[in-house]
Amino acid sequence: MTILFDGLRPVIPQSVSNGQRLTNLLNDLVLRAPYHSPHFDELGIPFRAVATDLYSGARVVLSSGSLAEALRASATIPVLYSPVTRDSLALVDGGMNTNIPADLARAWGCDLVIAVNTTSPPRHPSQITNPLETLDQVLNILMEKSNAEQLRYADVVITPGIGGHLATDFDNADSLIHRGYRDAAAAVPAIRAVQRRLLARALEDEAHRTNGDTLFGARVPDRVLDTLARLLHSSNSRSIDVSVTGGSWSVSADVLPRLRAIRVSGASTEIRPSILQEVDVCLQRPVCAETIRLVCARVLDVYRDRGYALAKIDSVAVDSLAGEVDLVVREGRVGAVTVEGNSRTDPVVILREFPLRQGQLFRTEDARIGMDNITSLNLFHQVSFSVEEALRDPTVSIRVEERPSQVLRISALVDDERNAQAAVELRDANFFGTGSELAGSFFGGFRNRRYALRYNTNRVWYTNLGLTSELYYDIRDFNTYRESPGLPFNRFAREVATQSRRILLGAQMSAGLYAGRFGYLTGALTLEHQELNTFATAEPDVTRLDERQRVVSFSLGTTIDTQDRFPYPRKGMYLLFTYLSAQTALGSEAAFTRIRTQYDVYLSTPGQQWTVHPRVLFGYGDRTMPRTEDFRLGGLATFFGMRENEFTGQQVFVGSVELRALLPVKFLFDSYLSIRYDLGRTWDIPEQIKFADLRHGAGIVIGLDTPIGPADFGIGKSFLFVRSGGKSFTQWGPTSLYFSVGVGL
Repeated sequence: MTILFDGLRPVIPQSVSNGQRLTNLLNDLVLRAPYHSPHFDELGIPFRAVATDLYSGARVVLSSGSLAEALRASATIPVLYSPVTRDSLALVDGGMNTNIPADLARAWGCDLVIAVNTTSPPRHPSQITNPLETLDQVLNILMEKSNAEQLRYADVVITPGIGGHLATDFDNADSLIHRGYRDAAAAVPAIRAVQRRLLARALEDEAHRTNGDTLFGARVPDRVLDTLARLLHSSNSRSIDVSVTGGSWSVSADVLPRLRAIRVSGASTEIRPSILQEVDVCLQRPVCAETIRLVCARVLDVYRDRGYALAKIDSVAVDSLAGEVDLVVREGRVGAVTVEGNSRTDPVVILREFPLRQGQLFRTEDARIGMDNITSLNLFHQVSFSVEEALRDPTVSIRVEERPSQVLRISALVDDERNAQAAVELRDANFFGTGSELAGSFFGGFRNRRYALRYNTNRVWYTNLGLTSELYYDIRDFNTYRESPGLPFNRFAREVATQSRRILLGAQMSAGLYAGRFGYLTGALTLEHQELNTFATAEPDVTRLDERQRVVSFSLGTTIDTQDRFPYPRKGMYLLFTYLSAQTALGSEAAFTRIRTQYDVYLSTPGQQWTVHPRVLFGYGDRTMPRTEDFRLGGLATFFGMRENEFTGQQVFVGSVELRALLPVKFLFDSYLSIRYDLGRTWDIPEQIKFADLRHGAGIVIGLDTPIGPADFGIGKSFLFVRSGGKSFTQWGPTSLYFSVGVGL
C-alpha cells in the first residue's frame, strides 16, 4: 500500500488511473495528423470538443489550444481517469452534460447535421458486479434523456447495430468498425436526399430573390439537381452558373485548367525525392482548392511517415493559367523548449529527460521517449506537451502537474520460512525539487531485520550517470543443515545442524550508467562490518561458525531487465552480473573475489496463455571468501524440495525450466499453474564440483495475482541419482510444502 502526503496531510487519489497512457496515445495520433493548429477551425476539418467542468457542471466547448488535451478532456470518464485541468476548470467527459451535441453543430451554422448514436443499452443485472460498472450504469441513465433531446437536432441519425455491446467493452473492435461502415453506407441515400432538398431550397430561394414573385414556389427540376451535383462532386469547374429564365432552368460551367508542374523548396536533400514521387500522382488534376489541399497533404504525409511531426507548408503559390504550383516547406525545427506547472521541481530535472533541444528537427519518437522519461520519474500526476506557433520555429511547451513527493509505503510478506514480515518506507521522491530521493526504510520480522537510509539521484545534470549512497544495518537468522543419518538407502533428508545470525553494518556509494544494450552498468564501493554468530547447535560436537571482520570492497555489475510485468512476467528477460573484490589495500581485513550471474528468459505463446521460463544461476567465490558471503540455495523461489538455505557454499550452480499456464478460471484474481524442474548444488571448493552431486527438484505452484502482491502455494520434492556397488538407483527426499503471500521492500 502506498500513501502520498502533502506535508502531513494524506492525499487520496482522484481516480483509478491518471490517464497518462491515454494522453500519450492521443499525443501520438495528433502528431501524425497532416494538419496542426491551436485553432481548431484551421484544421483539415473544423472541429469542436465538448467537455464538462467537474466543479460547475457546465458544458465547455473547446475550440482552441492543444488538440490532444481537448480530446483527452472529452474522453475522461470520471473516477476512472483524472480530470484535465485548464485554467480554473477540471474537465471530464462531455457526455456528463451532452453526450450527442447535435445542437452545437446546428448552432455552429451547419446546414446538414448527421448524428451517430453509439450509446449502449442499460446493463443487465449480471453486468453490474463492481463500483465502476455501477458508475457506468448511473451515467447511462443520466444521459438517456439528453440523448433523446439532442437527436431531434439531427437531420440524419445513424445508429450502428451493435446490439447489447457495452461502450466500455473494446473486444471485437474490427467487427464493430465493420458494422459502423455498413450502417453508414446504408444511410447514404438519406443523406443525399437531405442534400438535394437543401440544394433545391437554396436555388429556389435565389430564383425567387432575383426574379420576384413570378417564380415563387417554383420547383427545381431533378435534371438540374443531378447536373449540379455531378459538377460539384467532380471539382473540374472554376465556376458553376445556374440560371432560370421564363421558368426554364439551365446550368453551365467554366472548366478548370490541369496541373502540369509541382515545385517544392525548403525540403532536405534526402526527403525531396520521396516528396516529388508522392505528388506526381496529382499531375493532370484540375487546378482547384481540393487539388492544392491534396498536394499539401501528400507532402506532409512524407514527413509524418518519417516522424517529422512539425513540418508544415510555409507558403503556396498557384499559377492557374500555367498549371503550376510552388510550395515552400518548413521542416519543423524546435525554437525553444519550456516547462509549465512546476512549482517545486527544478526545470532541469524535466528538461534533461526530454531529448529535443533548440534547433533540432522535431521527431515524434523523440517526443514520445521524452514523455516516457518524464513520466517514469513518478514526480508528476500528469505530463503533456503542446506546440505553440511562433514567427519562425515553434516552441515546445512541456506541461506537468506535480504530485506530492512525500510517500509512505507499507507492505507485508508472509511465507512458510519466516512467518510474517512487514515493510515500511518513508520517502521524499523529489528532495528539495532536485528529482533525487531520500528514503528511510525497515523490512523484517522476528528472524530478520533491515534498516536503511538511502539517497539517490537518477541523473547528474544532463548526463545518464546516477549516484546512490546508503547506510544500512542488516540482521538475518538462518539455519544450516546436515544429512540425517539412519535412513533407508533410497531415502535422504537433511536436518538443522546450527542456527546462526549474520549481522551487516555498512555504507555504500555507487554510480550507475545506462549503456544501451549493455543495460544499467554499476560500480560501487562498500564498507561493511560483518559478523556471523552461531547461537544454537543440534549437538555439542557440531562446528560453530563464528566470524567477525571488516570488509572493504569494490564491485562492478550490469543489469538488463526487459520483463513486461510484475509478477508473473510473460515476455522479456532478466540478466544480472556482479563482480566483487575485497582487497587489504583498501583497508579490508578479508581479501577475496566473488562473482554472481543470473539469467532468466520468458517466452509466451501468441495468446500469452502459456509461458516458458528457463533460468540459470551461477556463483563463484575463492577460498578466502568469508562465510558471511556464502551462496545459499533452497526454498520456493530457488529450488524445490529444499528448505531455505538448505545448501550453502562458495560455489553454486542452478538451472531450472518452468512452464506456466494462465488458468481459464479465476480464483478471485488472475490465476496461474506452474510446473518447474530444478537442477543444482552448492560446493565449498571448486575441486568438489561433480556432476553426480547435482540435486534434482520438481514441483507445482498455484499463483494468484492479488492486489497485495503474488500469492504462491506450492509443493515440491527433491531427488538424487546415486550409483553404488555397480548399481544405479534414485534417492528421494522429503516432500516440502511452500507458501508466500505479499511483497517486501
